[in-house]
Amino acid sequence: YKVLKNISLDIKPKEKVGIIGRIGAGKSTLEKLLMGFYPTNIGELRIDGRPLKSLGKDVLRKDVAMVQQDPHILPASVKENISLGRAVEDTQVWDALEKVGLAEQIRRYPNGLDTQLGQGETNLSAGQKQLLALARVLVAKPKILILDEATANIDSGTEALIQKSLEVLRQDMTLVV
Repeated sequence: YKVLKNISLDIKPKEKVGIIGRIGAGKSTLEKLLMGFYPTNIGELRIDGRPLKSLGKDVLRKDVAMVQQDPHILPASVKENISLGRAVEDTQVWDALEKVGLAEQIRRYPNGLDTQLGQGETNLSAGQKQLLALARVLVAKPKILILDEATANIDSGTEALIQKSLEVLRQDMTLVV
């Protein structure tokens, strides 16, 4: 069963591209192909002129990031949720939180960056989870960011914060929305 047929995209570095279509049209499938989650049977995907198949998973995970509609939040500290095991200084985490508009909220937590998420009063709203996921991206600095319905199910105020964050991200990376 073929989901995508006759697709050809040439996305320039630091360009923002929107992919639209009906439910089941293949938007998420295309995004997952770009992430290297599925192999291609016909045709070829390239990043920086190199076939995706030739890139190691570590290269793909470093250079391509995805923020999904409902990002996963670990039962861990704010800092661990943003750094995801990478060596990241507190100043980098705070800078990312400032840029996405979450710093003020995290400063209100008694333990700041060491506050454990997903427990008691530190459950995050859908929009705050999206902003936290964008802070992860700011710290990781991938070359390509894929947003899969990243502004679905959030209020207009949070969507405005996300749009502002995307403008910051757009200066340094390619966006596929």
